[in-house]
Amino acid sequence: RMEGGHKLLGQNPSDMGLYHFATSVQFVKLDNTAHACLARCEQEFVYRHVRHLVPTTLDAALHFGTIVHRGVRCLYDAQGLATAFSYMTDMWGAGLSAHFAESTLRNSLVTICASCGGSVCGPLCHESQQVPVLDYTRPWYSLWRARCIVKLYEEQWLKGTPMFDVVWNEGYAESDTECAVPDRCVRLRSDGQLYAMDLKTTGLYVTREWQRSFEHSRQVAIQLDVLEHTLKERVAGFWLDTVHVSRGVPKAQDFSRYGPLQYSDALRTELRQQRVGKARRANNL
Repeated sequence: RMEGGHKLLGQNPSDMGLYHFATSVQFVKLDNTAHACLARCEQEFVYRHVRHLVPTTLDAALHFGTIVHRGVRCLYDAQGLATAFSYMTDMWGAGLSAHFAESTLRNSLVTICASCGGSVCGPLCHESQQVPVLDYTRPWYSLWRARCIVKLYEEQWLKGTPMFDVVWNEGYAESDTECAVPDRCVRLRSDGQLYAMDLKTTGLYVTREWQRSFEHSRQVAIQLDVLEHTLKERVAGFWLDTVHVSRGVPKAQDFSRYGPLQYSDALRTELRQQRVGKARRANNL
């Protein structure tokens, strides 16, 4: 979370890579993105979260995931697939318009099969068509595939008797020192307790080891803290929804749900102390 500020003028961008100047702001609260950036590279943290510089190009995987999240949010708001698809299409078009010049956009057209969504059939398929993609080297990050994933998400997890009731659906939450935008907070019907729930779209194969990494996660701990502070109620643990984004047609096997993960008071205190140390380091940069 940032506040206030002034324009950055007269800076030399030669060492800043593909960044452009945005409004400079005063740092207030750390979120998981800032923590991850600080752990990855302190200089990147200075550019992104102190000088408030942003990349000039759009990350295809990140934008794709954001569009899927927007569609799923509509489903939990009971707005239906048609409304979800409309929002997703608008976001997709805005991403293309903002980050691609006309010449680049023409070069980013790929041929896909209208039936399977793949690029294998190519011009040999009578149902093939040309569609714009954000990254021609990764054409599977397409609006078609994002819509398929949202439709399958509804079929996989929102049909039949629900296992939980949604009390928080993708909104900003904060504590005194941190902030986050948790995907959801749900009340499990079996025990009546609140749980944070997060959706991940990934091109990685979803292994048990990868899922278990969320049993000791800074991101999860932050979500639990800010949700508790916002909702004024204990959040017992965490559920992880994952969609494996493959090059083929999205299918039921690409979806997995892992949880509930219990976060003890001792674990949360340990992770909180680690974040406090990182926050002190951030203030010195």
